[in-house]
Amino acid sequence: MLTSIIFAAVFYAISWVIQKAAGRSSSKADKVNNSVFVFSFIGLSLWDISSSLFTYIDYFDEYGNSDLTEKLATNFGQKLFFYGIVLVPLCWNKKSSIIESTKNIFNRLIENIEESKSGSKSTITNTKRIDDGDSDSETAQEYIERIEKIDEDENKQEEVINLATIALKFEKRSDAYMYRSTAKYSLGKYKGAIKDITKAIDIDPHAEWYSFRASLKETQNDNEGAISDYSKAIDLDPNNSEFYVERGELKIQMNDFSGAITDFKKAIKLDPEDSASIAGKGCAQFYLDDFEGAIKDLKKATKLDPKYSSAFYFLAFSKYKSDKNKGALQDINKAIKIEPDREDFINLRGSIKMDIEDYEGAIEDFSKAIELNPENPENYKDRGNAKDLNDDWKGAKLDFDKAGELGDEEAKQWSKELTEGYEK
Repeated sequence: MLTSIIFAAVFYAISWVIQKAAGRSSSKADKVNNSVFVFSFIGLSLWDISSSLFTYIDYFDEYGNSDLTEKLATNFGQKLFFYGIVLVPLCWNKKSSIIESTKNIFNRLIENIEESKSGSKSTITNTKRIDDGDSDSETAQEYIERIEKIDEDENKQEEVINLATIALKFEKRSDAYMYRSTAKYSLGKYKGAIKDITKAIDIDPHAEWYSFRASLKETQNDNEGAISDYSKAIDLDPNNSEFYVERGELKIQMNDFSGAITDFKKAIKLDPEDSASIAGKGCAQFYLDDFEGAIKDLKKATKLDPKYSSAFYFLAFSKYKSDKNKGALQDINKAIKIEPDREDFINLRGSIKMDIEDYEGAIEDFSKAIELNPENPENYKDRGNAKDLNDDWKGAKLDFDKAGELGDEEAKQWSKELTEGYEK
């Protein structure tokens, strides 16, 4: 304890000299000097107590319970007792000063830390803006320019992904995400494509990108999400007829034919000569059994685009449903001439030929459809019908049986009825 008092007195003397040199008033100087002595004594006392405690612990670990450790324990206890007699009253008497001084120290420490953080952050940010910002943006742009030279090459989509990924390391930019998304789409990586185009939209919400994401969602059977994205694209660009056509076509798939017609009408209003929107409206009318309305629109679509095979197909189908088989056959032949390997086109021509009692021609078409898609039970069932009408009952039964094997329950029943007819 005496050592602590002596050193505290030394610090008091040093403080007294400093206060005199600074020319402070005696009241302020005394307050400072007394605080220096008290804090010095408290600090030295705590150091002395802890030193005795650690010495005892070290010796006890090494020698165990011996005479030496007992003496050290006694010494520690005495120091703790005498320091307690002095320190407790002293600290209690100076508690307000100690608390205030401690607050000031911590407040100043916190201020210094915050200033340091703020200054450091500002320095780093400014430095980054000066040194890295422009440079990173320029580097990213260089990679984007390289992408633009190859992005339409189907054989270089992996390279596009790689270059876009590198560009994004320098700068998070929407076009880099967009290019990477379209490349993933080309490679059939639809989920990854959706993630990237979503990031592009978060940065820069283009109407075209919402439309693209909608088409991606269609590949994942997320039709409701696709409708939502087409609607967002329309909100951003309400004068783009293509968005209405795309949403209308999806509504047809979802059996919302009246909603599809509404969208196609809006598209036609924006672009009266657009064959896709006119044909789309005709298709929706076909599914609503409005064959006359469908024929009117589909005729117009094929005049605007003489190579529009699907428009010729639905035009032929509408005429077939309206018992206009001659015109239906002419239109389906035009569709097949444009796309000769469309199974659905050839199947429809077989149905038309069967309706006009050209059974041999119908069997030929259904056989061609089977070649194109041997897993479709409808083709076998239709050919079985044509064979049955052409008095080839055995061949008909074989086709009905095959359709039944492929899961057509109606064909199974027809085969059974045909067998019973033989027996009779």
